[in-house]
Amino acid sequence: AAGMSGGIAFLYDADMKDLPSAHDINTEMVLIETPHKNDLVLLKTMIENHVKYTGSKIAEHILDNWKTEQKNFTKIMPEEYKLALQKQERLIKIKAS
Repeated sequence: AAGMSGGIAFLYDADMKDLPSAHDINTEMVLIETPHKNDLVLLKTMIENHVKYTGSKIAEHILDNWKTEQKNFTKIMPEEYKLALQKQERLIKIKAS
């Protein structure tokens, strides 16, 4: 995640052996998280689109076994980006009230 200044990456590892740990990436700049419910909805939609446009058999397998396979994803995002998103959510809530 070196140089990652924005955005979110979802890493997939079917064996859960090669996912990054705090030893592999600069955790002073990026966060390693388990995807949340909303993340999984987005991720599933992205994988569905991937199957639609590429016919990927791996992506089809992931979707066919979603309840199990969703646990094989890790979310990586810059800490500053997460803070900016949280600030944006607070501003939206203030404007809505």
